[in-house]
Amino acid sequence: RRPMASSELSLACDTMTRTGSRSIRQRRLCRRRRKIAAGRRWVGLSPSSPMLGNAFLVALLVFVVVCPSREPHLWASATEDIADDDDDFLAEILAEEARVEEEHARLEAEAREFEAMKAREFSGDKGGGGPGMGGGGMGGGGGPRMRPQGNMPKGANVKFDSVEDELRKKEEAAKAKNIAEEEARAAKEAEKRREERERKFQADLAKMDAEQKKKAQKQKKRDAAIVRRILKASGAERHYAVLGLRNWDIKVGPLHLFHVNARDVKRAYRNLARTVHPDKNRDGRAEEAFHAVENSAALLGDDEKRKEYDRKRKAAARRRRKEAARVVSDSVEVGWKGASSVWIVVKRVLGPFKTPILVLGSVII
Repeated sequence: RRPMASSELSLACDTMTRTGSRSIRQRRLCRRRRKIAAGRRWVGLSPSSPMLGNAFLVALLVFVVVCPSREPHLWASATEDIADDDDDFLAEILAEEARVEEEHARLEAEAREFEAMKAREFSGDKGGGGPGMGGGGMGGGGGPRMRPQGNMPKGANVKFDSVEDELRKKEEAAKAKNIAEEEARAAKEAEKRREERERKFQADLAKMDAEQKKKAQKQKKRDAAIVRRILKASGAERHYAVLGLRNWDIKVGPLHLFHVNARDVKRAYRNLARTVHPDKNRDGRAEEAFHAVENSAALLGDDEKRKEYDRKRKAAARRRRKEAARVVSDSVEVGWKGASSVWIVVKRVLGPFKTPILVLGSVII
């Protein structure tokens, strides 16, 4: 390599100062440049001065002509030392750049490996848990997430966290999409069954006489009302209302009044199941209502599930009462402020006549 010129030395120092990456050798390089600049200032001449340029050329010519003839070995050794010094500086800079590029390449390789591992884990979870995953990857309800171990740089953790967040968002979107598709498919199948049952009822109705038709239509209206009530309560997750029960659970000392137990749930389920069974009920959505009754009976028939449901229901009722009290309090406050403002305006308008007018108004009322 050729030795570094003064302009190249300045350019390299400025580049390292802007980027902020300076090693020990690079700091020596910059100190050398500052010493050269300080020497120029001490001389008091600008680098672009014509007189300095002419003097430098004359001195260089004399040095080149005279010195090699007298001490050629000293000239050669000085030139070699300068070239070796510049080569060392360049080698240090290139080595530093190579180390930075190698670090970046290693980070990118680790990120790709982590993404591939997460993709394999996600595919294993969708298939019920692959080998080595324990069936409990992301979103699978299993153990905690496992991070790759090893000596990792600080920037890699941030990149891994962003990859995890992205995968979690994709999983949630996929789950929501699957749930929506299942609900749409179930609604479509239920509508299809309702239409089939309606066609069957119309076919049976065509075979009846006038009196039988009248009775069948009246029974169908009663069945439809029961089915609507059950489906409405089931949609609101009011399982006691689905079975036609009311769990007041009033405590009087050690006694519990109007408390629903498993025996009451079984009795209500048997009576209601006969009413909404698809073979007995003529409404098109009788099958949906029957499944809703079964689900509510299964939940309330289990003591632990019923206690948990009662706890959540009471907590929701407390929240509703607090919200209602807050709304009433805000309304009263707004009304009081409005009445106060009106009273102030009336006092200002009536002036000294407010007292007799109020007395007359009270007497009239």
